[in-house]
Amino acid sequence: MRPVMVGAADCLKCRQAKAVLQARGLWPKVDYVETGSAEGRRLATEYGQDRLPFYVLDGKAYAYTGEFMRALEEL
Repeated sequence: MRPVMVGAADCLKCRQAKAVLQARGLWPKVDYVETGSAEGRRLATEYGQDRLPFYVLDGKAYAYTGEFMRALEEL
């Protein structure tokens, strides 16, 4: 499974996180899922996440953009 960011279009933190990932050149490696979609709800439930954005990489959920970026850069 590719790395995933779960967010919302109207979420300021989500837009900021996307901008940081784009600036670091990491955005093309990440699939984006809207939290209101069936997949977004499934991921939130499966990983026990209630804050946005959150990320999933190699079966692990990340609540912090910096932590996720470090893990993604190690791939």
